[in-house]
Amino acid sequence: MDTQSIVVEIDAEISRLQRVRALLSDTSTDGPRKPRRTVGSSLPGKPTRRHTMSPEARAKMAAGQKARWAKLRSAAKKKARSIITESGAKKAASVNLPAKAKARLAMSAEARAMIAAAQKTRWEKVRKSG
Repeated sequence: MDTQSIVVEIDAEISRLQRVRALLSDTSTDGPRKPRRTVGSSLPGKPTRRHTMSPEARAKMAAGQKARWAKLRSAAKKKARSIITESGAKKAASVNLPAKAKARLAMSAEARAMIAAAQKTRWEKVRKSG
């Protein structure tokens, strides 16, 4: 193939891709483009104005959200207590409680030593190979 035919094929591919892009973006590259409005902009010639919230309104919203979360936490604790008292053998960790209320499982020193030894052997292999 000579360079002229390659250039013609590239130009055809470019024009095809431009048509596809125009179809996908729903804009035409032939006619004049519509001006786009950016986020926070108003009509041309008018200054932009941001809507701000007063500190009192923010505090009121924060208090409401804290009250909603407290209500959810207390409901979860009541549910956990009722399940524990009914069965007597169930643990609180098996109930859907918030993360702070769940008990954390402890790992024995032997288990930690085994994991550390295994990790050291893995790193030795990595150092030897690389």
